[in-house]
Amino acid sequence: MTSKMELLGQWEVEKKKPMNKQQKQKMGQDLVDFMLDDLSLDEIAETFEMKVDTKFYSYEEDKENLVKDWKIKFPKWDIWIRRAYKEIWSGDINYEEIKFSGDGEDFNEWLKIKWYERHRNLDWDDD
Repeated sequence: MTSKMELLGQWEVEKKKPMNKQQKQKMGQDLVDFMLDDLSLDEIAETFEMKVDTKFYSYEEDKENLVKDWKIKFPKWDIWIRRAYKEIWSGDINYEEIKFSGDGEDFNEWLKIKWYERHRNLDWDDD
């Protein structure tokens, strides 16, 4: 398994040469997967809610199908977060997922500013 520092180093090397669309997409998904390794889905959604203007952020509950969806949509990238429950609303979680689509380089630049403000005290070197 790749460590967090190796992953970040990989993208630093990639930044030196132009990335194609597929590489930018993978970079963005790797970044959100990295976030989910260190933070709960609730912490991620809460941070986006605090750091994203409401015109870029939406939250929907579908109690009939037992799912919660968060959507963060920027001009160059978007993130979809879903939590599904097993049998009752807010009961046992069936699954959680987070998907990235778009320009991972642009997302990375956004993270450097907005995410750092919220999570600057985390020990990112601790595996």
